[in-house]
Order: sequence, then structure tokens, then C-alpha cells
Amino acid sequence: MKTLVSAALLTVLAGTSAAFAIQPIPGSIDTGYTDKAPAGSVVNHRFYDQFGNDQAETYQVKADGSLELISRDQLEN
Repeated sequence: MKTLVSAALLTVLAGTSAAFAIQPIPGSIDTGYTDKAPAGSVVNHRFYDQFGNDQAETYQVKADGSLELISRDQLEN
């Protein structure tokens, strides 16, 4: 019984992981690509959003050179 409950919980969590992914906002790098940085390295991006809030984003370079948004923090103004 414990195995069945554990398997069901893992299935639900795996299916909803994309729902918790950070989504780009206006000002984010939404179609970023680099051929200069090696895969696995991080790229930082700082900008002001449409409401004037200072945002700091961190992207990770994937194997194909595209950028994946992995974190966003709103900084104190």
C-alpha cells in the first residue's frame, strides 16, 4: 500500500513540475542563445520591469546554447 501511494505521489509531482517553472516577464530574455558560454554555466540579467521594480534573473546555458531561466529575485530599490 505504501508503494502504491508513493508511486501515485511521484506521478503527480512529475506531471506538475512544469507548472512550477519560472515564466518570463516583460524584460526577461525569452529567446536567449549564446555560443560563447559553455553548457552548464550561468548568465545573470538585471533589469527594471514594467512597474519599475528592479529584477535580477539567473539563466543556465543548456547544451544547445539556449538559456533556461532558473531563478528571479526582486531587488530592493
